[in-house]
Amino acid sequence: MRVYGYVWRAFAGLFLAVGMMLACLALPANLLVVVIMLALLIGTTTGVTHSTCAQSAGTPVGAGRSAALGVLASAATLAVAGFAVILSVGVIGLVLVLGLGSPQALRWCGRRVRRSPQEKGGELLTRSTAELCRQWQATYSSLRDASTPAARLRIVEIRQRCLDELERRDPAGLSAWLASTASAGGDPSRYLDHTE
Repeated sequence: MRVYGYVWRAFAGLFLAVGMMLACLALPANLLVVVIMLALLIGTTTGVTHSTCAQSAGTPVGAGRSAALGVLASAATLAVAGFAVILSVGVIGLVLVLGLGSPQALRWCGRRVRRSPQEKGGELLTRSTAELCRQWQATYSSLRDASTPAARLRIVEIRQRCLDELERRDPAGLSAWLASTASAGGDPSRYLDHTE
């Protein structure tokens, strides 16, 4: 995947360079000014949004990374406008190929495909209520020990599916547990019907 990442970045860099050159050479001057202003607006918005989202998620991020993303978004906007002069609507296909073929997009798809049936929730239907309660408790300590946001998110999703399945089986029992002194690591089993 590392070699693919280098090749993709080289292709994306070529796309940016050629596209910006096309924009500067092929666009009329008054339209080029409008496109540059639009590119700067998109770049600024991207940089500010990245910085704001990272801060709200509690992820430390330097101003340099947000600024670099802003410059990249501006350059991409200008490049797309340049290729649009030559390819017209075909530029959409080129942008889709670049975006969907990016290493980040491929990694995201790979994680989705590799998820086990247990993570997808299919196995929860075959588990007993007692097993679901044990999984609920076990995932509490796993959540505390998770070292990355992605790992925490996966565990939270599993916990949510456990609660959803417990509620499907015994809504009154789960409500009674939640109304009691329920805690994130507590055992709901004594409130639930174990016949299913």
